[in-house]
Formats: sequence, structure tokens, C-alpha cells
Amino acid sequence: MNGAGRSLLNLPERIGRYQVDSVLGVGGFAVVVKAYDEGLDAVVAVKVLSEAHAFDLDIRERFLNEARLLRKVRNNHVIDVHDIGQLEDGRPFFVMEYAGGGVLATRCGPGHPPPDVAEIRRVVDALADGLGALHAAGVVHRDVKPANLLIVNQATGPAGGLLAASERLVVGDLGLAKDQSLTAFGPTMLGGTPLYVAPEQEEIGARVSPASDVYSATAVLWNLVTGEAPPPAQQVATRLIGAPRPWRAVLERGMAREPEHRYASMEEWRAAATLALGVSPQTGVIGASVLVATASTAVCPYKGLAAFQAEDAELFFGRDAVIDELVARLARRSVLVVGGASGSGKSSVVRAGLVPRLHDGALPGSQHWSIIVLTPGTDPLAEFHQHLTTVGIALPPLDHVRKDPACLRALADRGDLVIVIDQFEELFTLVGDPRQRRAFLDAIAALTHGDRVRVVLALRADFYGLCAEDPWLAKAINDSQLLVGPLGRAELHAAIEGPARRVGLRLEDGLADTIHDEAGHDPGSLPLVAHALMETWLRRQGNLLTLNGYRASGGVTGAIAQRADQVIDRLEPADQRVARDVLLALVNPMENGVDTRRRATWATLGDTPPSRAVVATLADARLLTVDTNSVEVAHEALITTWPRYRGWIDEARDDLRTRDRLAAAAVEWDRQQRTPDLLFRGTPLAAALDWRAASRQQLPPITHVFLDAAEQAKQTEQQQAETEERTR
Repeated sequence: MNGAGRSLLNLPERIGRYQVDSVLGVGGFAVVVKAYDEGLDAVVAVKVLSEAHAFDLDIRERFLNEARLLRKVRNNHVIDVHDIGQLEDGRPFFVMEYAGGGVLATRCGPGHPPPDVAEIRRVVDALADGLGALHAAGVVHRDVKPANLLIVNQATGPAGGLLAASERLVVGDLGLAKDQSLTAFGPTMLGGTPLYVAPEQEEIGARVSPASDVYSATAVLWNLVTGEAPPPAQQVATRLIGAPRPWRAVLERGMAREPEHRYASMEEWRAAATLALGVSPQTGVIGASVLVATASTAVCPYKGLAAFQAEDAELFFGRDAVIDELVARLARRSVLVVGGASGSGKSSVVRAGLVPRLHDGALPGSQHWSIIVLTPGTDPLAEFHQHLTTVGIALPPLDHVRKDPACLRALADRGDLVIVIDQFEELFTLVGDPRQRRAFLDAIAALTHGDRVRVVLALRADFYGLCAEDPWLAKAINDSQLLVGPLGRAELHAAIEGPARRVGLRLEDGLADTIHDEAGHDPGSLPLVAHALMETWLRRQGNLLTLNGYRASGGVTGAIAQRADQVIDRLEPADQRVARDVLLALVNPMENGVDTRRRATWATLGDTPPSRAVVATLADARLLTVDTNSVEVAHEALITTWPRYRGWIDEARDDLRTRDRLAAAAVEWDRQQRTPDLLFRGTPLAAALDWRAASRQQLPPITHVFLDAAEQAKQTEQQQAETEERTR
């Protein structure tokens, strides 16, 4: 290692008896260097606490704890520590065996050839042995990922591929590890790497256990057998369909959201993974050979209350004629309106039907078009602007677009683009300011001025009246709209039977007819059908969906309410109250009584361990959909068909309307640079503060800021008045 490098990292030429050679890696808390052990005539790795944290007692203790934990476990698949000491400046270091093969992350994932059965088996055995040894010693790693799995060259045999027989995989980097003999709970910090970290580790004070490492080890396995990064925990169920079939059951259980639903030990995990490997014909290659193996029925092919997405296209059946018509109309028009009742399947038709067709080249050159899908939300122009930016379109600043939406007309002919705006009715249910609506519509109109930008609006038909008040929208509906109606008998049979066949399921004779008869011709029945099918799948017998299972689910009309009541009833009383508050935060009380769903941020829901746990429970039951930033009811059918939810809404309707009025005032105040003139005063302020103190409604953070600012302004004015009175 040259002098400049040592100077930059403030490292001496020698560390004890170890001659420093080169830097292997620099992390947030430490630097790892390659060194020569003169006493043992061996190459080693030395990990030194970084100078920036030399006097941070907490980080220093974590650093030393890593060395202690590694010394506590002696296993061929756990990195070996054989010395520890201090530099002259007091920084601790410890010495490990040298992993000359690098880390597993450099050999797997996109761009790498698929590993063969023997290579995956070596990784499975190494993880099971290494993590099993840690768990036996009472240690949970908490950050298992390909970048923390080191490769030791044991011999001079041929290397290459994922892991050669002459190489040894070892578990390293225990910087986040937890010694279970000290406490069963996690530290007062979040730990782990996104996509590989178990869901329970995302909360401060979370309970950690070997099940957390089982989740992460399975996420590593996902990477190996699919060639892709593992999905976030909330997307595992929907992404399983893309995994090789023999692996789906292993991945589903190993990455279950609840720790108690995962494999009980690394040995049980190893047995399941080994069995999945054995399913493959002995060609020695993972991939096509595994994909044609016996279908696993451990994957539910039905979406329940959720809409189908583009990645679900292979499971989307029954709407071919509608999709064909959409493609034909989009060839002739730059704006297309897809209307229908709530629950008619508009979102699925557009997302899982039209979008994949365009990606496949249904229109000349459409396989090369950029396609974005968005929902308006509370600030539709900001959402619009952000999505356009993500596909590489150079836009004027958002503030400029707000002032002059017509400026986007200059972009209308720069490239082929399709903009899908789903749940377009949010423009009326979530946006209270007519000026915001006008700016958003003007921006769409400007972009569609030419013939290279196409816009698809998916809209509930009961909002056509509000659309008719806007000339541009009224013209769009009159010129090119397609109403999505109920499925006919043959189409509904296809929607029920097609997904089942795709994953190797069979239907008992008469099941599809029974479902059709119960669903009738209600245009909004599709989410009810899909949820009943999901519940029937949960009660399947082997690979057979049965009439008895369907009836036990509650059928088309009762399955949602039955499942939702079961989920709520299993909660503790305190958590039931949290669930009620969460669900009420996710509804818009409409004046006409046709209530709609609304998205809420985690901050609005009160981002606490109880609310996170309740949301996770409701999401696991597919009653809510969750992403990194927000939560929403899976479908408005939950609002209309679940009596308990309707009762809660009716009881709280006045409170919900007050909540929304305050939120609208707060948003407008914030949008107007928080001008003091828009703050509440006098009786309105007193009433709002009294309501906030007494109400259990979840408020957006900006509403709290607004009311706090108004209260502070009131106190300031009172103090000024008292001062003036005294000086007279």
C-alpha cells in the first residue's frame, strides 16, 4: 500500500506484526486491508475502526462486539478471527482470514450466467452451516446478503461461475449481529440491508430471532434462482409467479412476513431448498429445466381486491376483446377514456392488458415507446412531473409548469410516450383546489397537442358528470371512450379457469358456474369474485379448488366481510382500535354517500410500531396495499361490502369531514407559502383546536403544523396586545 493511501486513511505501514499491503474495502465504520502475517507467513485481512469513529463509544463497542461474536463461533463457514489489538492512536483492530475470492455479490445477479445445481447446493449448505452455527451460539447475524458472504480460495483448482468446488463460502461482517443471550430484542437502531432485511427489523426495538436470518438467507436464494434482486416484503406474494416453480414454496415460506410462518431453523430451510434442487432434471443447469418441472400450487393466481399489474399479464384472462378495442382506438386517438363502475376491472384492463400489449408491439413501434402509469393523488401535477422526469424527459421546473402548463406543448413531438392515469377520479376526490385541477388538465392537453404523446384515463363512470363541467374532458369522453362492462359467462369462466391452469390448479366441476350465478351481471363484482377465489384457494385440497372451499369462504357476497371480520377479531382490543383508526384514515366521506378510498402516508397514520404491525396484518390479508411511502384500501369494494367498516365510517362521518376540511385549509396555507392571512383565528381556531384535542382521527402532519402555527400566532398577537396595553 503506497504512502499516500495510508496517509489518506491514517493507517501505519505496519499493524503489529502485520505488514499492510492494500485496501480491500472502506465501509461506514471501518476499513479492511490486506496484510502479510510475518509470524505465520500468511496473507490476512485486518479490519480497523475508522478514524472518524475512534471516540464514538457506541460504535467502538459494536466494532469490538463483532470480533467477540466471531470468536464465539468456530465453524468452517463463518469467517475466522485469530487476533485483536489496538493501533498507537487507540483505534481497535482485529485480524481475520483472507477471502481472496471476493464476495458472492460479484458473481450473481444480472449479467452473470445462471448457477448450476451443484453451485447453488454449495451456497445452501454454507448458509445452513454458518448461520446454523451462529444461531446455536445464540447469535443472529441480521445483515445476511451476497456482499457479506465471502469466498475463500482453498486450493488452486479451477474457479469461476458462482462457487467452485475448490472454494469455501463464509459468513462475514457481523457488525449488526445481535447476541441473543443478552436480550431477545433488537438494538435501539435499525439494522440490515433493504430487500434482504426481514420486515421485523425495520422497527426500532424489533424482536430479532434466527427467523430474521432465515428471511435474509431466502432473499439470497431468490437472487440466485431468479437472477434478480429479491422484492420488498410487501411484494413477495405478487412476484412469486415469476420465480421458478419448484422454488416458489421455499421462497414463499422463507420470506413470509410473520417470523413464525418461516422455517423453524436453518436445517429445516436447508432440507426444503435441497428438495427444490432435487426437482430439477439432472442437466446440471438451473433455469429452463427447472421451469418445466411439476407446477407448484403454493402460489395463489388470484389477486383478491388488488388490481392486476403489468407483471401479472400471464394471469390476466377474459378481457381480450376489450384490450383489442383499446389498442385499436389508441391507434386513432391521442386521448382515450376507459370508464366503468367501481370494481369493473378498469385498472386491470389498462395495467395488465393494454400496457403489456403495447410493450409487445401491438402498435407499430410501440415496443420502443416510453410508458408511465400514475394516479393523481393530492398533488397531480407534481406526480405527473415526477413520473415524466423518471423516463428521462427534460422538463421545466415544477413551479414553472404550475404557472404555465402550456409550456409542455413544446415537448409534444419529442418522442413517443404513453401516459396512463389510473383512478382519474382522484382529481375530484383528493384535489380540493379547482386551480390545481385546471393546471393538471392544461398540462395533459398541452402534451397531447401533437400526435406522439398518448394519454389513457381510467375513470369511474359515476364521475362523468363532474368531467362534463370541463370542456376538454367532456370532449375527450365524447370523442373516444370505452366502457368496461361486466364479463359474460365465457369471459368469466376464462378469468377463473385461466389463472388456475397457469399454475397447475384444477377446479371442481360446477365451481365456475356457481361463481357466475352468484356474481350475476353486477358490473362491479369482479373484486368480490377475485377475493372469493383467493379464499377458495386457501381452502384448496391439493391442487383442486372445491365447491366446499368456496362455500366456506362466504362466496362472492360474503367472503370479503368474513375475512375482514376474522382478521379484526384476532387482534387484541388495543390493536382493534388502531385498526379502526387506520381504516378511517383511508376513506373519503363523500356528500352523496358513495364513499371512496384515499391513500395516506405513513406519517399520517402515525408511524409507530403498533400502527406498522396492524397495517402489516391487514396487508397480509390483502385488505390493504402498502408501498414504501403510503397505504391504501385494496379496493373500494371493502368499503361497500364490509358492514363493520361501513358502521365505523357512519359513526365517524362528521369527524371525517372536519378532518378533511382542516387538511384542505392546511394544504392551501402551505401552497401559498404559509401566509399568515390564511391561518385560522377566533372561533374557527378555537373549534379546530378543541376538535383536535378530543378526536381520535389521524391527521396529516401538515394539518398539525397548520394548527400549531395558528395557535402560536394567536399567542403572539395576545402578547403584543398585552404589551401595547401596558405601554399606554
